[in-house]
Amino acid sequence: MKSQERSEKKAGKNSKSLSPSQIMMNRNQLKAKTMVANEKKARDDRQKKAIEQYKEIKIQKGHSEEEAERMAKAQILDQWEV
Repeated sequence: MKSQERSEKKAGKNSKSLSPSQIMMNRNQLKAKTMVANEKKARDDRQKKAIEQYKEIKIQKGHSEEEAERMAKAQILDQWEV
C-alpha cells in the first residue's frame, strides 16, 4: 500500500481522479515528448557541426565567408531534408 501511496503523491493532486492506465499514459506521453525534443536537439547540433566543417573547407579553398556559409547551408540543409 505504501508504494501505491507514493506513486499517487508523485503523480500529483489530480491523480485521484485518473485511473492508473491514464497516469501511465500521461507519463509515457511526457517521456515521448522529451525523447522527441532530445532527438531534435541532437539533429540540430549535427547539422550545425556539418555546416561549420563545410564552411571551413570552402573558406580554405578561397571562397568568401558569406559565400561559404550560403553554400554550406544550401548543401547541408537540402541534403538532410526528408
